Amino acid sequence: VVEKSISMDNGNPKLSGLYEMAYNPKNRHLYVRSQVCCTCGFEGADTLECGRYGTANVTVDGVEYQGQCGRHCAGGPADTIGVFEFDTVGEKLIGNHAFVGSSGVDTPFTSPDGEFVIFFGLNGGKQIDILK
Repeated sequence: VVEKSISMDNGNPKLSGLYEMAYNPKNRHLYVRSQVCCTCGFEGADTLECGRYGTANVTVDGVEYQGQCGRHCAGGPADTIGVFEFDTVGEKLIGNHAFVGSSGVDTPFTSPDGEFVIFFGLNGGKQIDILK
């Protein structure tokens, strides 16, 4: 039985899902990586090239486009949400962590004691952000 349903989209029409979660036992927050849909293959799209995975019809803000969703869009121009931070005690969305430097955020990790939350950037390992 679902007790409560919480919207995580924050008004972003490109959000397509959530995955890769880390729980911090110290502040009892969840850090959940978002997935987005991105348009590709046409002038004015998020990216001109669609890569080796081709395209599908994706719906963004009620309009159907050529594009992709999920990991294929990670780190690209449409990937502006990053990691959501959710307070499990107050049952509310705290905010999101979108960038490490100028790169999209990849998987969140927490230290075993909950003292730190680490965000790796999609930048070839050049920078990480550590929250205390």
